[in-house]
Amino acid sequence: MHPRIPPDESDETRELIARHRELLVSEATMVLREHPHADPVAMIIDSDSAAGRSFIDRARAELGSDPSGFIGVMPRKMALEYLRPEHPALLDWVPDSRPPEGGRILPVVALTGLEAEFGTIDLGEAI
Repeated sequence: MHPRIPPDESDETRELIARHRELLVSEATMVLREHPHADPVAMIIDSDSAAGRSFIDRARAELGSDPSGFIGVMPRKMALEYLRPEHPALLDWVPDSRPPEGGRILPVVALTGLEAEFGTIDLGEAI
């Protein structure tokens, strides 16, 4: 059984999170104010990413256009549905937004290049 601790964030993932932190926190805060029991997950997906191909293909089919990627927040259940086809082993690594030690975090999944990586944003006083 895997521990409930995500693998170390790479420098690239930390940079992506830092670059998009304000937007992701804003979206998560808005969702949590309206739905306090929600379990949001942030997704950062590069359109050229082999790791995010199923997400981009699905978005293309649903939108009828060619998305240039995705940066945003979605329900945990939806994020796991997008990850399941190509990354089933990674589902255990997406942390809950309410860790056992308390507080609120925003799990972040970054699909870039050939990799899927994880990070977290401490929502602390944002909500």
